[in-house]
Amino acid sequence: MGGTTTIRRLEAVEEYRQCEKLQERIWGPADIGGNRVVAMLTAQENGGHVFGAFAENGELAGFAYSFAGLGPDGRLRLCSIMIAVDERFRNSGIGYRLKQAQRADGLSRGIEVITWTFDPLQRVNAALNIRRLGGIARSYRVNLYGTFDGLNAGLETDRLVVEWWLRRHPRPSHWSTPRLAVPVSQVVADERTGFPRIAATDPDVDSDNLFLPIPPSLAELKRGDLPLAQDWRTRTRELFRAYLDRGYVIVDFLTTGTWPGYVLRRPPC
Repeated sequence: MGGTTTIRRLEAVEEYRQCEKLQERIWGPADIGGNRVVAMLTAQENGGHVFGAFAENGELAGFAYSFAGLGPDGRLRLCSIMIAVDERFRNSGIGYRLKQAQRADGLSRGIEVITWTFDPLQRVNAALNIRRLGGIARSYRVNLYGTFDGLNAGLETDRLVVEWWLRRHPRPSHWSTPRLAVPVSQVVADERTGFPRIAATDPDVDSDNLFLPIPPSLAELKRGDLPLAQDWRTRTRELFRAYLDRGYVIVDFLTTGTWPGYVLRRPPC
């Protein structure tokens, strides 16, 4: 759907109700997309924010919702709970613009970092969060939200925790993608279905730069071969945990090779 959209804070209660309805359309009523009017409005008025992207006719095209929190160091941060974009408005940059509104709001109040979680097997989210925004990740949470029906049905809700350091945007030059990142798994296309599968993994690669591939489309994989999608979850979980526990940091996401995937970097001693 074309046309321009305006990004601004939500104001009327009816606008918050539009957020509820958009969540149900995307995730379904039984899934994790269940942020309600009272919670969002309370966050907006107490240090958090809810930004909406509104089409020319006033329709809600997407929204971003965060609340204020404290990091492990006791410093104030923003915790981004959700960004949702109506499927009719996708691929028009709304998600990126909502993130920039979050960033501007945080910087205006002296906040250095925004954190959020996302499914590490979701290519589009990884490309935005890590590659385009320049976020990093060093924490992996297993089945963080439990199991749900709807969009997340069939897989445990494993999540990466993104740290978006606002004054480092865009990506610092010293984070430029390494040319030689050593793969930690071997991925092949199934001869019968064409779906990617993991043929082998290595949790003990010793290199400063690693590459951890993921499937091009988790949704297609789940629809076509749910057990294979579950295998991806289990085996990539083992790899993420093995390397992040050793101090590696996710610093980039690549989509230009045979398979998309993450670049992990070993911090200097």
